[in-house]
Amino acid sequence: MVVLTYISYSYSTSEPAEHKFIRSIFESNKAVLALLIISPPVFSVLLDIWEWFGRYLQERERNYFPSIQQTTILAALNIIVGKKLDRFGLACKSLTSKSSTSSEAFHTITRPDEQINEITSQLWGAMVKLTEINDLEVVLVSVAKDYKLDYVNYHPISKKPDDQILSSGSFFNHVARCRKFCCIPDIAKHISEMKSKRRHERRAMVAYLTIDGDTPTGSIAGIPIIHNHLSRVVYVLTFKSSQPHALSQSLQKLYGEMWRTFIDRILLEHSLKEIKSHVHQN
Repeated sequence: MVVLTYISYSYSTSEPAEHKFIRSIFESNKAVLALLIISPPVFSVLLDIWEWFGRYLQERERNYFPSIQQTTILAALNIIVGKKLDRFGLACKSLTSKSSTSSEAFHTITRPDEQINEITSQLWGAMVKLTEINDLEVVLVSVAKDYKLDYVNYHPISKKPDDQILSSGSFFNHVARCRKFCCIPDIAKHISEMKSKRRHERRAMVAYLTIDGDTPTGSIAGIPIIHNHLSRVVYVLTFKSSQPHALSQSLQKLYGEMWRTFIDRILLEHSLKEIKSHVHQN
């Protein structure tokens, strides 16, 4: 209390204004200051409570996000399965009403291209909902053994990608060859950093980053879809936004498991497509 007594000492009437202001603060908060000076344990307890509350909020946020992910995934998978269920139900009705070979039945019920399109569409919808990136674009291309690329589908369907993304120097080709997740958070910055490279190399790298328009902007991320039994990349899936840093390396950590759920179903349909093509040839 010695400190408080000293601070409360009456100054002369000629006391500077700033001194009066400081003294008024201390005098109006004597009770709080006394509590902090006389009772350090109380202050320590208050700090502990504040830290506990902070940890509680962080834990609540961590638990909340996976639950939203799970709900979103289940809703998307239900739609995907529902499409196939409808097709199988119609096939069951038509095939049982007449005599059909097993080959005819197989070709009737398996429509991998339609199913892959539905899977990609639902993945796009889930990512828009979870990331809240409203201008998110998803493009899926097939990768041949010689790394020749071809469109499979894209969403939203109103956003048709530029044909140059199928070139040998495209981002898709780059992802397919490196066989790992790739992300460029700021395309424009990345392009400017490549200006020191040789002209032909720079032109190829610009091409692989451009999806719409002549000026590459925003951010892009790509996932190679590898068929383990065929031992090669069969598709490349990309996410693109016009916003720089909307997509980053942290995407893989946040959504990697969710992507795996959809990618496994794409690979299943691709396997059916391969089998179907050989059955047709025989």
